[in-house]
Amino acid sequence: MLRFLLRLSAFFLFSSVVYVVVLTFLPRPMPYRVLRNLNVPLGGNGHNYTRLQEADRPGDPEILILGSSSAYRGFDPRVFAARGYRSFNLGSSSQTPIQSEVLLHRYLKTHTPRTVLMEVAPLGLDLSILEGTLDLVTNAPVDVPTFELVVDAGNIRAWNAGIHALGKQLLWGPVRTTEMADNGLDRYIPGGYVERRMSHYSPVRGKDEPIVMAPEQLEALERIKATLDGRGIQLILVEAPVTKVHSSTYIGHDRYVACMRAIAPFINMNGVLPLDDSLHFYDPFHLNQTGVEMFDRALLDTLDRTGQLPPPSLRNEN
Repeated sequence: MLRFLLRLSAFFLFSSVVYVVVLTFLPRPMPYRVLRNLNVPLGGNGHNYTRLQEADRPGDPEILILGSSSAYRGFDPRVFAARGYRSFNLGSSSQTPIQSEVLLHRYLKTHTPRTVLMEVAPLGLDLSILEGTLDLVTNAPVDVPTFELVVDAGNIRAWNAGIHALGKQLLWGPVRTTEMADNGLDRYIPGGYVERRMSHYSPVRGKDEPIVMAPEQLEALERIKATLDGRGIQLILVEAPVTKVHSSTYIGHDRYVACMRAIAPFINMNGVLPLDDSLHFYDPFHLNQTGVEMFDRALLDTLDRTGQLPPPSLRNEN
C-alpha cells in the first residue's frame, strides 16, 4: 500500500511538472479546437494590452477612469480634452471592483490623478470574475495580486492562462508586441478609449435580471474609496447609460443605487439624456460614437455643475 501511494504521489508530481512546462511553451493564442481552455489572445476584444502599455508611460492625467467595457467604450478622452482635462481610461472587459482595485494600486505607484471616475454597472457586482481576470492575466505583468485573481476565479481557464503567462514571464520577461490599433471594427484611441465603427441597435427586451451585489465586490469598492481618500483623490461612481429596454429588466435597482450612494458620490446617467435605443447604441449595453459624445458632455456638465471636477490643465480651444 505504501509503495502504491509513493508511486501515485510521484506520478502526480511528474504530471504537474509536465503540465506547467507544456502550458509555458504553448504558443498564444491556441486555436479553440486545439485547446479550448487556453484561448486568450493578447489584447482580447478591447485593446487591453495596448492600454496597459500606455498606462505605464509618464504623465499625470487629472481624471482616471475605471470600469468595464462600458468605461473604455463610453468615456472618450477627446471629449474630456475638449473641456480642458487630461484623462486616462483604465477600463477593461468585464472589470469588476475586485479587478479595479488591482489595477488602481498598480497605477497609483507611478501616477497621481485628482479624480477617479469609476463606472459601476448594476449587473457587474456579482462574483463572475472569470472574463475580467483572463483579460488582465493575459495582458498585464503577472504579480502576486494578479495571480490572486486567478486563484479567486477558481476556473481551469484562469489557471491555464495564469500559469502560461507566468511561465513565459519568468523565462523570457514580459511579452512585447504591437497590437493593431484599428481592426476594422474597433479603433484604439490614445488615452485608453476604444471607438466602435458606427452602427445601430434594434432593441429587443430580454428577461428580467436581478441585481446581485456580492459582499466581496462591495468591500472592494470600500477599500478603493479608503485608498483614494488616503491620498486626497476624489472617487465618483457613475452608472453609464444603457438602452431603456435593458434597464427595464433590472430587479432591485433602488437597492443598488442606495448601496452605491452609501460608498461614494454616485451619478446615474440613465434617463438624463434624450438617448434613443436605436440611434445612440450599438448593443443593449454600449453607446455608439454619437451617444458617447452626448453622454460624456452631459457627464462633464453634471460634474461641473456640482463642483466635482478638478481645475482643467489644458487650454480649452473650443
